[in-house]
Formats: sequence, C-alpha cells, structure tokens
Amino acid sequence: MGGLGARFTRAKARLFGTAAREIPVPFQVPCLCGHRVAGIRRVQHQVATCSNCGQSIFILPVNVYPATRRVHSEVPDPALSARTRAALRDLSGTAAEPSITPVPPTADTAPSTASTSTEAPPKDRPSAGRRKSGKGANTPDRTDPQSGSGSSPTASEPVVESRPRVAPIPRVPLTVRLKRTFSPFRLLVVASLVLLCLTTWWLIQRQRQEVARKTWRKEMDNVQQALTDRDEETLATSLEKAVNAAHTLSRTDTEARLAESLLAQCRALNLLTAADPLLALAAFGQKNADRATDLTQLNAELRGLCLVFESTLIPETDSPSHWLLNLPWIVQSRQVKVLVKNPLLEVLHRHDANEPVLFMAVIDSCRSSTDGSGLTIELQSDSVTLLTSEFLAELAGFDSRQMPELTGRLQRQLRLVTTGDPVAAPEEQPQTVAGGSR
Repeated sequence: MGGLGARFTRAKARLFGTAAREIPVPFQVPCLCGHRVAGIRRVQHQVATCSNCGQSIFILPVNVYPATRRVHSEVPDPALSARTRAALRDLSGTAAEPSITPVPPTADTAPSTASTSTEAPPKDRPSAGRRKSGKGANTPDRTDPQSGSGSSPTASEPVVESRPRVAPIPRVPLTVRLKRTFSPFRLLVVASLVLLCLTTWWLIQRQRQEVARKTWRKEMDNVQQALTDRDEETLATSLEKAVNAAHTLSRTDTEARLAESLLAQCRALNLLTAADPLLALAAFGQKNADRATDLTQLNAELRGLCLVFESTLIPETDSPSHWLLNLPWIVQSRQVKVLVKNPLLEVLHRHDANEPVLFMAVIDSCRSSTDGSGLTIELQSDSVTLLTSEFLAELAGFDSRQMPELTGRLQRQLRLVTTGDPVAAPEEQPQTVAGGSR
C-alpha cells in the first residue's frame, strides 16, 4: 500500500466517482517473443511497442465499469453506500491492490489456438530473428490478453476484439415519468413548504400592521400637539411616519387624507423660494425690447421655482382643460399669463367662481403667447398643493389675524381635500382646533 497521501487520493476518487481517471491501473501483457510489456492504462486505448522485438500490442483502456468476480476494476458500484465503503477501505489500507498478472486462456480459447497453429504452414511462421530485424513492420498487432477474447500465436491471422452487445434502453412512458416526478410524497412536501411560507408571510404582515396601527395613533397625536405648539420640524417628522403607517394599513379615510395633505404642504413649504419671478421677467423684457422669442435663459431661471398663488380662476379659451389665474402681471408692456391644470381647482371654481384659491405650485415652463404680444407661464399640475392649515398658511406668509376671510377659505379647501366636497355636511367636516385641523 502507498502512503497516507496516496490512500487519501484513492479514497477521494472512489467516493466522488472519478476512480477511472485518477487511480493509476498498471498492466503487463506478454509478447510473442516471451517478453512482457508493462505500463499504465489510459482512459483511451493505446498501442504499446515491445522493447525486445518491436512488435505493436493493443492495450485496452481503463475499465470504467464496476468490478465483478472475474474482472478487476478500480471503479466501485455507483451507489453511495458502495462508494463510501470502498473509500473507507482505501483509507484504512485494507483494499486489495490491482492485479497485474495476465488472465490465463480459458478452455474455450485453447482449442481455437491449437487448431489455428496446426493449420498454418511452417513456412509462414516468422522466425525470432526476422521479428527482431523487421521491428514488427510486416506482423500484425497482438491484443491485450485482458480483453477476454482468445489471441492466436500465428502472425497471419487477424485479431478481432469481441465487444459485448449492449441492450437498448427502454423508453419510459410519459405517464410513468409524470408519476415519478409528481409523487405523493413530493406533492406533500411542496404543499407543506407552501403552507409554511404563507403562514410566515401572514405572521409578518400581521406584525407589520400591528406596529403600523400603534405608530399611526402615536404620530397623529404628535401632529396635533405640533400644530398646537406650532413646531414645524416635529410636525413634518410625525406626518412622514403617520403617512407611511397609513399606507401600510391601506387607510383612505378622512383622517388619512388629512395627514397626506398636511405632509404635502410641509414639503411644498420647504421648496418655497424667495426669488421673485417678476424680476426675472423684467430683466428679460429689458434685454429683449425688440420682442425676440428666445426664451431659453428665461426658462432656465423660472423652471422649478415654487411659489404661493392667491387668485380666482378664469377658464382659458385656447386650452379648455387649463385655468387662467387672475393676476395683473404686466412686464415691459407685455402681459404675463399663468396657466394651471388641476381637478381640485376645477371643483373649487365650480362651487364658487368668485372665491380666490390659495395654493402652492412649481413653474413648469414659459413660452410666448400665440399672438406674440405676451408670455405664458404654465404650472406643473401634479405640484399643486392646497393650503388647509392656518399655521402652515402663516409660514407661507398669510396671517389669518390680518385676513379674517382666510379662515373660511382654508376651511373650504380643507373640506375639499378630506371629503372631496367643499360643502361637506357638518358631521363629515374635520374638527377644527387651534393652529390646525384634526
């Protein structure tokens, strides 16, 4: 037996099914001249040359089939238990070494050899000297005795290797393959896994909703306290958490819509800019006294500005879906129109066309009028945010103490945001408290 490293290599090759490629298998084949040709078998067949007489000898490849009682092989049975036992035997050093003794001719091959040798005339038999001098150039190859077929000692008879007949693999019907694939045990295991996954998902969702329910109640109380204390930072933080909890709970009631509206107002207030668009328009009018239509620089200055607007709405004749703000903007004898498109503003105009609307919006673009005599500024429709809280309106620059009509205007917009109707019933209206709404 070899050392520990060699035993470990053999055991690994047997266990992982690579014994035919990794375990060396020696051979010794007798030549006609009496010399023995030795070497290591390969995965493919090889032709060895006798060093004594120069004759070519066909050597079979490594046996890739499991060993039997008569034929030795380094390849164990493909079953996992058999490979494990063979690996353990190699590690313990009790595995038998491969035999290099050639298999003796059997009884069925001996008569064939004798009859062939008697039939061949003596003159056809090459002498040993001719074989040595000719180096096997005119003599046929001799086959490996381990092939299992009888070899003739004469040089004139061709050697034919007999191969075992392989039985065809039967075709398995589709119904049988389906029954094997979808066996009752496999279906039971899959159903158990699906049930386990669904149960885990339900438990996680239930825990998330429970946490979201507690967060909603806690943060809405903090929102009410922040409106009372006029704490802008706490208000924005609590509204963010409350809206996320409402989305987890899939809430669409009045209180949830109120929280979303207050959060949108806080975000719009953070985007408010101190830049005056009229100054940019005036500078543009001075540089373009000849009424040039290049508005690239003006668009770069105005686009993205968030402003607060308080104005009544006028239907736009050129664009029926847009509304024109009633703002007296005239710069360098050019009239400036402001257009906006929003369904909430349309509802407010339909309810009372003479009542001004207080909202925040972002400028989208600026273009020349159709007749070329003025400018048209269009607001982003999805950026329109109605003001509904007196505290947030005060942060935007509108004080209800100086504008008594502001309270009723905010209440009307609050009813529209929470109930969808600016004239909601008294029991549907949110309760108004100091500093805000709840």
